[in-house]
Amino acid sequence: MTGTHTIRPPTHAGTFYAATAAGLNAQVDASFAARVAVTGPAPKALIAPHAGLVYSGPVAATAYATLAQDAASIRRIVLLGPSHHFGFEGFVVPEADTWRTPLGDVRLDTEALAELRQRPDVQSSDAAHAPEHSLEVHLPFLQRVCGAFTVVPVLVGHIDAAQGASLLRQVWGGPETRVVISSDLSHFFALPEARRVDAETTATITALDSDAMLDADACGRYPVAGLLREAQRRGMRVEAVDTRTSADTAGDPSRVVGYGSYLFWEPTAAPRRLDDTQRGALARLALSSIQDGLRRDAGSSQHVCAMRLDLSTAPAWQREPGATFVTLERPNGRLRGCVGTLTAYQAIAQDVVDHAFAAAFRDPRFPPLRDEELPELVVHLSVLSAPVDFPVADERDACARLQPGVHGVVLSALGHRATFLPQVWEGVPEPRAFLAALKHKAGLPADHWPVTLQTYTVQEWQGEPETA
Repeated sequence: MTGTHTIRPPTHAGTFYAATAAGLNAQVDASFAARVAVTGPAPKALIAPHAGLVYSGPVAATAYATLAQDAASIRRIVLLGPSHHFGFEGFVVPEADTWRTPLGDVRLDTEALAELRQRPDVQSSDAAHAPEHSLEVHLPFLQRVCGAFTVVPVLVGHIDAAQGASLLRQVWGGPETRVVISSDLSHFFALPEARRVDAETTATITALDSDAMLDADACGRYPVAGLLREAQRRGMRVEAVDTRTSADTAGDPSRVVGYGSYLFWEPTAAPRRLDDTQRGALARLALSSIQDGLRRDAGSSQHVCAMRLDLSTAPAWQREPGATFVTLERPNGRLRGCVGTLTAYQAIAQDVVDHAFAAAFRDPRFPPLRDEELPELVVHLSVLSAPVDFPVADERDACARLQPGVHGVVLSALGHRATFLPQVWEGVPEPRAFLAALKHKAGLPADHWPVTLQTYTVQEWQGEPETA
């Protein structure tokens, strides 16, 4: 323990990479010197290998070098890799809030991890993470290229591609977030066979064919398949930029491991504009979710949202991903609960259902909703655009350019993060006071600077109050 932070030590320093900062820096330098030069825009997501740096370092460096041009705007890395030591279903996230390498400490995005723990397929365990190398070996490259960032480390067990895609949607974020999938390719074939198998795997990856990934193709085939499924849904472009084997770097050609770096770029898209009929349908779903929770004794500490929608016959717009907030108010305008997400990671209809339940029964600021409160409850729904970077010179510049009532704001600094919806401007209309309140929400002093800002807009409306 250091202060209030729980630190995971670098358990593979001295084996997979050098144990000292000087030695590790030299290894990273050597990896970048042996990389393949790639031109073009920085990717949103990448697949990179995780063996010892002497073996896979140059191939990993090919992928990581492409992030350098966006280093100033990258503040979070979502890092998924396979578990080599424990078998389990679903995902495992750590309990520690800091990971250490010989190059320094990396803070974890504890808010994102807390949200992931609400999923029924996510467990928490430092013990599962302690012996694992598939995530740790990526940190030195990220520390060299990205500077200050937080990480969302997830060990992936036995899942289907849809599960992996669903989790990635939840933490996908905007330009501030990049996704790294950790995987080697074939294992322990002779060199000619390894090259044949890896070429087939590369064809599968570049075709975004999640169903064709096999166990023999890649040790990280489960997280890879999840990314392929999500990339296909988003219409992403993928390119294989470096494929080699351990025989090409430092190994025996009679028994090799394959390595590959793949880059993924996404198109930009504007959020759908909802009409009055669609807004009304979502409002009714929010109310139904709250009513269902009351019927199921949602005050129980173990109770979770049980309203799972069958969207197979629903209108297409309800199946599209949407980032929503549901805000509950008492008749006098006092807040009664507010829960949502900045990231469109699931169908908008289910997103509203989940957040309505959570706002009523899981907002830690309030006790669970009671039956007698329902008739006068006022429900507000918000659909968010994707946050975009809002670079500013200083706080005065931020106050001059923020648009009260229009901009929702995400504020990040020192590993802390918080957001205010545009509706908050109604109670705090002066930009400096608005930022001070947002810093307080993030756990920062009111005068703290610098901070990083993002802005977004919302479609917001009020559902009809329940009168039955």
